[in-house]
Amino acid sequence: MGGLWSLRHTARSATLLGAVFLALGAAGPAVAVAVASPIAFACGSAMAGLGAGLTFNGNLRGIAEVTTADSRSGVFSAVRVVSYAAPSLPSLAAGLLIPSWGLKATRCLSIGFVGILSLIALDHADCSRSGGPAGRARPHRPDPTAPAPPARRGRPRVPDNRERSRHDMSTH
Repeated sequence: MGGLWSLRHTARSATLLGAVFLALGAAGPAVAVAVASPIAFACGSAMAGLGAGLTFNGNLRGIAEVTTADSRSGVFSAVRVVSYAAPSLPSLAAGLLIPSWGLKATRCLSIGFVGILSLIALDHADCSRSGGPAGRARPHRPDPTAPAPPARRGRPRVPDNRERSRHDMSTH
């Protein structure tokens, strides 16, 4: 749902809005634990899911803007590996802490950790938006004064029909 909703926003605003929803979504389970409310837990989980979709899609779109076509697949692969592996590490740590700290203390620590990370992401996205310390990476554009790259070995590359413009197609 968040991924679809992010299509209505720019990459930056989707990331910023997603960070807000992640921070609010982290507060939902904390409230649910305090008042023993399954409805608060479900609402917090839905908000966190919406935030995750918004930030993930917004970040991928932002990365696509600043990477070259040649490196984009490798960068996207690394982003996917990190984004799927990262949530497992706090879960494993929580599992190791439960025997010594107890379930309630570990749950509160885990919720607080997610909330703090969400607020850091929100601050980072806001700094990037205002041109602060994170700044904005510029898309890679070749330097027109740079020497041409070395020629490829083997057969020269011939563009296929998809790469030709409609005008070229109509004149042949």
